[in-house]
Formats: sequence, C-alpha cells, structure tokens
Amino acid sequence: MKPTILAVDDDAIILDTYQAILDEGYSLYVVPSGEAALNFLNSHPRVDLILLDIMMPGIDGYEICQKVRENPSFAHVKVILVSSKMTLEDRLRGYEVGADDYITKPFEGTELLAKVKVFLRLKNAEEIDTIKTNLITLLTHEARTPLTIILGFADLLQGSPNLAEQEKRYVEEIVKCGHALLRSSEKTVLLSGLKSESIRIEENKIRLSDFLAECQQRFTKKAEEKHLLLQVQIDADLHIDGDPKLLGNAFDALLDNAVKFAREGTVVQTSVKAIGNRIRVEIANDGETISPQRQEDIFDELSVQDVEHHHQGRGLSLAIARRVIEAHRGTLTVTNHENGPVFIIDMKI
Repeated sequence: MKPTILAVDDDAIILDTYQAILDEGYSLYVVPSGEAALNFLNSHPRVDLILLDIMMPGIDGYEICQKVRENPSFAHVKVILVSSKMTLEDRLRGYEVGADDYITKPFEGTELLAKVKVFLRLKNAEEIDTIKTNLITLLTHEARTPLTIILGFADLLQGSPNLAEQEKRYVEEIVKCGHALLRSSEKTVLLSGLKSESIRIEENKIRLSDFLAECQQRFTKKAEEKHLLLQVQIDADLHIDGDPKLLGNAFDALLDNAVKFAREGTVVQTSVKAIGNRIRVEIANDGETISPQRQEDIFDELSVQDVEHHHQGRGLSLAIARRVIEAHRGTLTVTNHENGPVFIIDMKI
C-alpha cells in the first residue's frame, strides 16, 4: 500500500509540480486551500505526510498545522512547511505549531523526494515503536491478575502436608517461574513509565557510600555462591541528588549483571570518583568482554540475539538502568577493561 501524501497550495503550478514528482510513488492528493485541506483530513484520517504551503488566503499553513497537532488521530502525521519566504522567524513559528521540517520554493525534485522518504521512514518507526510499547504494556497488565492467582494457589499447595516429594518440587518450580514472570511484568511497567516520562523523580540527597553498601548487601548471597568478592572504592564522602528507589533499581541491575557473568572466584569492583562537578561510577567484573558492535545493543529492551550470553545483557534490566540514569540527567555506557566489561555511570554531583 502506497503512503498517502496531502499537498496543500493555492498555486496550481506548484500542485502540478507535486503531481509530476510524487504521483507515481505515492497516493497523492492535492487541494488548493486550507479549508479544503481540513475537509479532506476530516474524511481521510490515514494521511501519512502533509506538504503545506504557509501563505494562503483564509486559513494559512500555520493554523492548519496547529489544528493537525491538536488532533490525536494525527499524532504521527509528518508536516513539511513549504514557502518562498522562509526566514528564521518563519521556521521557528512553524516548529512552535508542530511542523517537522520545511522546504523553500522553488524546490528541487530530488530534495523534495529525499525529505519525503526520510519523514515517512521516521513516521513508520514511531508508529511501530508505539505499537510495541502499547502491546507490551497491555500484555503485562493482562498477565498480572492470573499470575497473582497462580502464585497464591501455589503458595497454598506448598504448605500442604499431603504432597509427595516430587509434587513439592513441581510446586516449587511453579512458584519460581511465576515470580520470574511477575518480576518481568513489573519491569515492563517501569520501563514503559520511564519511556513515556510519566514517572516522577523524587529527588533526595543520597550519600553514595551508604547507598552502594546497601546495594551490595542485596547481592551478598549470590556473590558467595560464586566465591566472588564485592568491593567498593570511593574517593570521598560524595553525595548526589536523586530518587533512591529508581537509582536502586539501576544499580541493582548493574550489580546483578556483574555478579551473574563474573568468573568464579574473582572480584566485582565498584569505584566512584569525582571529576569536577560530576561523579563517575564504574562497575567492573572479570568475565566475557562485550564487542564494540554489541555495546549499544545490550541496552535495547527488544534485542533478542544470543540470549544465553553476556552480550545480550539482562533483558529489560539494562534498558531500565539506562533510562533511570538518563532521567537523572546522566549517561550509562559500557566498555571493556583488561579482563572484562565495565559499566560507566556519569552524573552531576
């Protein structure tokens, strides 16, 4: 199905030019006025891109663009403003009312085609991302109630004296897998909230030495099982402003990742130092290094390649960690040291 483009201009020559350039590759509709454009949009809500002249009698391009942006049905429609006079002030006003880009008359056919292709690709990517996010959120919410019931009955069965040993192991496995699914569900809800910026950051003064000690304490048992030594090295009595619960989620994800993939009998090292008005936190473990080609992929919540290895990261956990750090105006990256990976947090003090 061809993408749908609406071209709006009161100059018949410009409309003919659009048809000559775009008619073959797209479902192109042309209208001569702002009023006609609004009437068309009311009856054709599946428009992908609008080429919109600014200076027209009656309703001008700015007003049309603003009305498009006020309508949730057109959330993903791309708008390119077109004008023979496009000053900085004109462009800024266009961006203020929601335009995506602009092109100046007279335009080259190759430039117009290039802009159209770029913004149609961007529209498709945005729509796909929205669909994925909405679908994951829906499935997550739908799964919570049956999971709660499953875990409730499984807990009751665990307390039954009438189960054989093999039956007890079955119930234990049900409980284990149920809690894993519930944690995954909770992570998905958290990630969706972070991506939509609907989660409020409750900032408090955090003393890093105490905060990191508490984080490490939660992984003491896992570390002991692999004979790992958890170490914290901190330059001074440093503090940051942040949300303790959200930052706890981020640091827990990084420590869990480090402990899980560290070689037995090695050290998981957390080091903190101040650099000017910023802090740098490094969490390093001895283990399989992460190739440069995968150092961004591991933060992608939908990346599914090589799920059994360190290259994949920890599902949603690393994606959540990066979102949390970015919500605190910081960055989270990964590189390698001599013996394994190093996750690096950079934040303002």
